[in-house]
Amino acid sequence: MNIATTDQPRIFSPKHPVSVAVVEAIKNCMDVRKVSKADIVANSHLTSRTLDKKLKHKSPLMVSDIFAFARILGVCPSVLFAAADNQT
Repeated sequence: MNIATTDQPRIFSPKHPVSVAVVEAIKNCMDVRKVSKADIVANSHLTSRTLDKKLKHKSPLMVSDIFAFARILGVCPSVLFAAADNQT
């Protein structure tokens, strides 16, 4: 299965505690690494509107989203999950 397709299952609903924690870990990495929303949009499959919805917990995270964020932020996806695990 191509992980870039939109028919893939979501990880969790947008308000699920783990999803919220992963988004917070992504935001923290963006702050630490000085990566802007424009950088993420330019280097991923996400539009500006979709990115905002995901960062505001209004749209579910997909597996491809996690991997795209990790690639752009220069971290392993497991780092985002570990940070989320520490927050929950």
